[in-house]
Amino acid sequence: MSSGAQISTAWKREKDIGKTPDGDWNVLRRTSHGVKPSTNTNESAEINEDRMSSGSSLGTIDVNGDVGTLMRYGSLDEFLASALGNDWDGNKLVMGDKRITFSLAKTFKDIGVSGIARGCQVSQIQLSFPGDNDVTATTSFIGTGWEDRHGNSFIDSLKEADDNANFSFKDISNLKMNGETLAGSACVDNFNLTFNNNPQTQRCIGTGDEAVYAGAILLGTLAVTGQVTLAWSALSYDLWARWKDMSTVSFSFTLGNEYGSYDIELPAVQIAGDWPDAGKNDVVQVQLNLTAVRKSPVITRHPPKVAVTGVSLDNTKPSVKVGSTVRLKANVAPSDASDKSVTWKSDNTSVATVDGGGKVKGVKAGSAKVTATTKDGGKSATASVTVKS
Repeated sequence: MSSGAQISTAWKREKDIGKTPDGDWNVLRRTSHGVKPSTNTNESAEINEDRMSSGSSLGTIDVNGDVGTLMRYGSLDEFLASALGNDWDGNKLVMGDKRITFSLAKTFKDIGVSGIARGCQVSQIQLSFPGDNDVTATTSFIGTGWEDRHGNSFIDSLKEADDNANFSFKDISNLKMNGETLAGSACVDNFNLTFNNNPQTQRCIGTGDEAVYAGAILLGTLAVTGQVTLAWSALSYDLWARWKDMSTVSFSFTLGNEYGSYDIELPAVQIAGDWPDAGKNDVVQVQLNLTAVRKSPVITRHPPKVAVTGVSLDNTKPSVKVGSTVRLKANVAPSDASDKSVTWKSDNTSVATVDGGGKVKGVKAGSAKVTATTKDGGKSATASVTVKS
């Protein structure tokens, strides 16, 4: 017998489609994991001497299914890249034509049974933003191969999972349509977005046993759609009325917490929706159906701020002649701090001055202390400067 609490799930991005690369697996935190093989059988039409059925033969095998997750910073970046068909360009993601695939593994640890789906392309990803609860994602995959076994797990080594808190409805901000802020003018109750690749599978006979699986997955037209439920107001009426001429508006919002954030923008969407109604004790709401057209969605991520922990100087006892200069360098820690800027100050400008880049100039013989202070955290380091005539 097996317990759901003993299921381990993980993923790897493939370098070659359908081949699991070496190295550690990434933990896949999930609320559900339904990626599996589905067998298509062919019932025999053969007639026997008696009335018994002749049974069925194995046909093709489809590898597909949904993975449900809570959304947190960084957790879906690779899956979003697969959905949009492009790699992140720094911290920006737009639509492309690249196939990005994964190996997805699942192990029932208490009974030693494992399965792995390979060549898994994101066929669709739906993001749901509720009015009260966690932000969730349902990622649909379609694969080109499957293997299962009783014995050694396919998940042989795992990277350490991050501790980022997941996003909730409280982490949604800057909701705008057509450049106008919706908060206060057309209160949003909930919304969702779907990125659908409309993939097609291609079967290839002549490959032996592998012919039962999809030989290739072809990306179709990227369909980006969504629904926004908002209070009925003058602004929401103006938006609803866009169906009359099929003109487009932009739709954008921010999703973020202390661990990082995303700006998600659909530059051009067409709107449709039913004329609203409500009971006498109800708030009137309208659901607008969004369809992105012509322009690519843009997702921009903002990594979490890395705080400054300290600063040091490359020379703490420099000497300089009157009229000459010496440059000090401030080394801010850690090396990946978000804001490494510092300010410079001399405590005795009649002896030595310092500019914004740390260049010290001797004015007259004597001594002065030059201090570099970080803008983030106010950390400081001081050099004792000697000016010689």
